[in-house]
Amino acid sequence: IKEINKKNYAKVTIYKEAQEHDICIVKKVKNSEAEFSFPNKPVKRIIEFNKLKQGLFVRTFGSPSSDDLVANFEGHTAEGTINYLGTVGESNWSWSEELSSETKIISHSAAINFGNSGGPLFDKDGNLIGINSSGDPGGKFNIAVSAEHVIDLLKN
Repeated sequence: IKEINKKNYAKVTIYKEAQEHDICIVKKVKNSEAEFSFPNKPVKRIIEFNKLKQGLFVRTFGSPSSDDLVANFEGHTAEGTINYLGTVGESNWSWSEELSSETKIISHSAAINFGNSGGPLFDKDGNLIGINSSGDPGGKFNIAVSAEHVIDLLKN
């Protein structure tokens, strides 16, 4: 992983994963040759899935690559709204075949591309509501899994 300034970086390893929900948590490898501390602020709150509503303002964050995987947009944000809330089992979408039917998903209009996967989806107050999973290059059909799945993973 690296900071946006591209100078500071650190090696990470997968700490916990839930492939059935398309989520993993990484942890910095101690004593690696390049180490830094994150000046980022921790997430204040994770909003429960059942508190979300269609039309709610959302913001993504990530470092998407262009279609040709050459240009990167470090620290890019985009805004949109929630279009759909449900589970993979209710959705019947072909991209979700590897996910548990119980995975809670948020379809939103905030643009994401390659490089945004794993990035946060926030509400208007900066609360974490989801983890971006899949996106349409046109930005019309973007999916995040509920941040509740992160809590579940941390508990196990």
